[in-house]
Amino acid sequence: MFGTQDGIQSLRRVLTAYSLRNRTVGYCQSMNFIVAVLLLFCEEREAFWITATLIEDVLPEGFYTRTMLGLHADVRVFESLVVRELPKLADHLAKLELDLPSFATRWFMTLYVNVLPLETVLRVWDVLFIGGSKILLKVGLGILRLLKAEILASTDPMEVYSLFSSGPLRMLDCDALLKASMDSTAMPFRRFSTFVGDMRRNHQEDVCRELGESAEQAARDELDHARRALDSVSFVAHSAELAAADGAKEEEAMQEELESLQEEEVQASSWDSDE
Repeated sequence: MFGTQDGIQSLRRVLTAYSLRNRTVGYCQSMNFIVAVLLLFCEEREAFWITATLIEDVLPEGFYTRTMLGLHADVRVFESLVVRELPKLADHLAKLELDLPSFATRWFMTLYVNVLPLETVLRVWDVLFIGGSKILLKVGLGILRLLKAEILASTDPMEVYSLFSSGPLRMLDCDALLKASMDSTAMPFRRFSTFVGDMRRNHQEDVCRELGESAEQAARDELDHARRALDSVSFVAHSAELAAADGAKEEEAMQEELESLQEEEVQASSWDSDE
């Protein structure tokens, strides 16, 4: 569908309409994957309203904003959950120096589109609409549980890195993944929801503080850059003034020399006349 001009235009219309509805979000990367899946089964109007419901009611606030505050906080919550629920796997990944947040960010941003097989993605979305955004964290833990044996058996970082990409795409058994996801923690779902809610608030505060510090540092860097640019401009201007002054002096000296030669020529002419 999206290899055709009509499909591309349909996708563009829904994304543009939503960017006009929610200017805080506008368009954020990965939204195109989500809308594209919806358009496989829905008309444009339905796809638009489902997208609005996902972003505004289901997912944490700030998931697709410019700072991605909600997303960054959830990635940190997920890291904490992996350490808590899968400590052996977390230690193994740390020893291999693999960056779990890079994978988790892609998983969450796309709502597992192009991460899991399409049929499995649709089942995950069914549970997501019913259980809320915490399902994304549970499914992430479920994926790691199903891949745990293969990951622990490997000491090659590149092999494990490849496994994070190829492994989920093999998860065609939706029931097995959902069971692993629901059993991913010993806590009842209501307690899990409360636990995650508290962790989200803590991590959001950390992310807000770091974003503020980053913004301040960026402002300082920009000011330093402006000062250096101004110094460069001043240096060039000063050099130009010196060059202009030297040029004026040189021109004045040449003028004086020319006048001197003219005087000598006039004097020589008068001598010739006297003779």
